[in-house]
Amino acid sequence: MLVEMARAMLSDTGLPNAYWGDTIIYAMHVLNRIPTRAIAESLTLHEAFTGNKLSVVHLRIFGCKAHIHVPDEKQCKLNAKSIECIFLGFAENRKAYC
Repeated sequence: MLVEMARAMLSDTGLPNAYWGDTIIYAMHVLNRIPTRAIAESLTLHEAFTGNKLSVVHLRIFGCKAHIHVPDEKQCKLNAKSIECIFLGFAENRKAYC
């Protein structure tokens, strides 16, 4: 199921297969936060394991456009204030996007 989900995500975004690692990590992140029929009472895997309910407010569409703010010190008067990027997931050990 995990590999099929990652394959569909890569196919939908049009990203090359070189991003398979980021795709697998994000697919597992999503799967741990959605309810499953394997566990009674429609619990998520994380909730069944730890007892804590997780929020899904932070989830974004894999491969969507993202914009990174350019610091004021590096901006020129008429240049763009952000750089367009592609969302690949979440950074480990800190509160940030990749």
